[in-house]
Amino acid sequence: MHDLKVLKSQNEDWHKEHTEWMSETLRWQQETKRLVAILYQLERALPEHSKALNRHVEMVKEHQRLVEKYEAGLDEQCYPKCPGFNSEDELEKMHQTLCQMHDKTEQDHESLSLEYAKKLAEFKVLAKKLLDYEV
Repeated sequence: MHDLKVLKSQNEDWHKEHTEWMSETLRWQQETKRLVAILYQLERALPEHSKALNRHVEMVKEHQRLVEKYEAGLDEQCYPKCPGFNSEDELEKMHQTLCQMHDKTEQDHESLSLEYAKKLAEFKVLAKKLLDYEV
């Protein structure tokens, strides 16, 4: 049989290794949680911005559609026979509506532009954090 001191020494070595292993696995778990948190932030950042972008695109398309309709009404060949405008008052009312809509779309575009730049910078920071993460 082995010497009792040798057995005890080996048992102590095992305890040390187990402690090291537990410490290392705890560190891995913490690192994994940090990476998952970064991924979650990245994943969450995209849909929020995408929704705002899609709404803005639809607003711009609608504005363009109305501008084209309005332009058709301004065509000397068409007005006042073309559908959509039965009088100069209707044409003027549409012009005022388009002015307001254009201003609103322009403001939204500026706001989205600033938000886009901000979100893109945040996204890049998170992506860099993820790519530069060292274990």
